[in-house]
Amino acid sequence: MPISADRWRTLSPYLDEALEIFPRERAAWLEAIFARDAALAVDLQKLLVEWDQIRRSHFLEQSVSLATHTDLITLLLLIQLDEQ
Repeated sequence: MPISADRWRTLSPYLDEALEIFPRERAAWLEAIFARDAALAVDLQKLLVEWDQIRRSHFLEQSVSLATHTDLITLLLLIQLDEQ
């Protein structure tokens, strides 16, 4: 899900909050946000689904190959350039 830097600045605090809430309580939290801003709630739901898929894949528990590490550095540099 491509996200612009401006959209990320909007979503990021909400995503941080969502990840601090117990998963079983997130549906009610998202419903409250949906009542105020449907597009925000939809974007957050997509990000939470992606986060759950990554978490279930144990992505963060895998060793990082040199190619993946290089790709990550490239991605971080592109993000920094996009924010300027």
